Amino acid sequence: MALRWVEKLKPGQVLELESLVLSWFNPASIVLCAIFVAGLPEFGPNRFTLAAALAFVAAPIAVGLRFRFRGLQYGWVEPLYDVLVIVGAVNFIPDLWFPALCIGLMVSLAPSIGLHQRSYQLYALLLLILLGGMGLTAVIHAVPNWQAPLLGIALVYPSLVFYSHLQTRRADALRDRAYRLKSLTQVAGSVAHDFNNMLMGISGHAELALCNLPPDSPARGSAEAVIDGSHRASLLCRQLLVFANHQDRVEQQIDLSTEVDNLIRLLGPKLAHAAKIGWTEAPEPMAVRGDVGALQQVIMNVLINAVEAADEKPASVALTLRRQRADSGDCAVLEIADAGRGIPKRQLKRIFEPLYTTKTHGQGLGLASARRIMRAHEGNIAVASEAGQGTTVTLTLPIDDTVVSTADLVVKEAETRSAA
Repeated sequence: MALRWVEKLKPGQVLELESLVLSWFNPASIVLCAIFVAGLPEFGPNRFTLAAALAFVAAPIAVGLRFRFRGLQYGWVEPLYDVLVIVGAVNFIPDLWFPALCIGLMVSLAPSIGLHQRSYQLYALLLLILLGGMGLTAVIHAVPNWQAPLLGIALVYPSLVFYSHLQTRRADALRDRAYRLKSLTQVAGSVAHDFNNMLMGISGHAELALCNLPPDSPARGSAEAVIDGSHRASLLCRQLLVFANHQDRVEQQIDLSTEVDNLIRLLGPKLAHAAKIGWTEAPEPMAVRGDVGALQQVIMNVLINAVEAADEKPASVALTLRRQRADSGDCAVLEIADAGRGIPKRQLKRIFEPLYTTKTHGQGLGLASARRIMRAHEGNIAVASEAGQGTTVTLTLPIDDTVVSTADLVVKEAETRSAA
């Protein structure tokens, strides 16, 4: 519940909440520690003195320091103060020397210090205070076996500081990437809206021109091509809107054979000079359920990859659609095979990584988004390839049996009427 409430906050509100929490975290934790110490007899006869020192001395000082040093540039104040409190408080209860040493080590590795310009000097200062104070306490109160822990901390502390600093930088990089991705989705949504509006105008004028053309006009084919291309481009705009979370995916019943045929006709003029596409349709309907634009995006990415993989032009690409029987249900299997250069084994393991590519240009193979889309449709994508022997990409989607059975009923009803 609390996490959902925090997620709804804006970035500025998150910073204000963080500042408020940090302002009272140290004083509140110190007061709670004082109550805890005073309530347990196991802490010894000095527990009331320690509790009073924490509640009436350490907590007010923490409040004063927090209001005196504001902002991230003073993120070293709290760790320094906490280490001093730990080193001083352990003198009241020497039996807690080892737990206090562990807590002091955690505090001295605070990531907020890494934001300071002199972070490494501050880390060294904290280490010196921790080791010196805890060592002096161990000698005064005769703590047994105290040398080995202090020596171990002194040896591994630089590595721990480096690891903490590295994780802080990685967290900052992930946060910046999330902000950039959010900005990208907003831009994509705006561009998709504007482009879709222009496509509506183009499609509308093309349809009006088509209505005014005579049936035997040779320009009707061009107008129909413009209308068909506008519809396909609108599907891509919808994919951008889905990516920008401005629109939900629309699932519907799809004849996979028809969609592949339409996509080949759409890409035919573009790929005519670069590829010879062989298309083998299934002898029976292949009805699946999913988002038309998303599935077209997957097939288009794989097909373009197959064409670009050829060393010689025109490339030879074969598409085959078939039904595969399985105990869990029948599946539609679309195989896209090329006779290109193939993919070496060491690169085959990375082809589904985002933005990975073996090309000298472009932004990647597009297989990362393709696999995500196939999984969202309860399908699968598999790649089989060897260097110099081409590549075969297999797309598998579950068949919607209700659609197939409905089509069969329509065919049977038509046959019955014709026989009568």
